[in-house]
Amino acid sequence: MRIHVLISCLFLLTFPGSCKNGGAAPKATPTPAAETAMDPPAAPPPLVVPMIDRACSTDADCTVTSNPKIEDGVCCMGCPSIPAARSWAMQVVKRCNQYNTRNQVSGCPKVLCSDVPDVVCRGRECQFQR
Repeated sequence: MRIHVLISCLFLLTFPGSCKNGGAAPKATPTPAAETAMDPPAAPPPLVVPMIDRACSTDADCTVTSNPKIEDGVCCMGCPSIPAARSWAMQVVKRCNQYNTRNQVSGCPKVLCSDVPDVVCRGRECQFQR
């Protein structure tokens, strides 16, 4: 048994270049991917809402709506608070829904809204009835 220990010691002394770090295993070198931090997820494209359109011919062309807001990454419509052309309001809701579908999100918080005032078409523009 002593002869094996003696041979091992002689081998290590004879071939010092065969094992660096005093016989310990070489340290693993980090790969470039491990050195760089993970990139943050790409921001979703912004929600583009056209300028509000209030043009109308009749009262039926008008509605009360709101501008959408991005809340926690979700496009949400708040309480109706602005008079607008019904076609514009439908386009905004469609864009908001597309934004949520594209970003695979859903679930706006529930909001309690007060009574919504009536709107009329006055002077070819949607306005709150006074």
